[in-house]
Amino acid sequence: MQAMAREAEVFGIGKANYYLVLVFSAVLSQAGNVGLMGVINYSSALLGGVVTTSCIPVTEVLAIFFFHEKFDGEKGVALALSLWGIVFYFYGEYKNNRKKEDKEKKTMQMTTTEDDLPNGQIELLTV
Repeated sequence: MQAMAREAEVFGIGKANYYLVLVFSAVLSQAGNVGLMGVINYSSALLGGVVTTSCIPVTEVLAIFFFHEKFDGEKGVALALSLWGIVFYFYGEYKNNRKKEDKEKKTMQMTTTEDDLPNGQIELLTV
């Protein structure tokens, strides 16, 4: 507790603001964790990982603009890798959905063709 009091004394924008930053940081991180658990619960852990990974470039860009940090090579590599992962995740989801839709269309065509035949006759269908 003494270390926090010392940090609050030397904090650049005041003692009260130090404690406000601590409280809001704790509240926002807990809200983010609850939201992440909701994403995992209602979709998948993979999407939860993508959401977490997408926070990396957002945090880096905001830090550059608001805190005037330098954009060095490490940040560039982290930004490129996280964006690359996000893009390929959504591209893979797009391809999987297209395959699923094509498969559903084929089965739908097969069932409607069988239902259209008179007197229960069955024809060989070539797909």
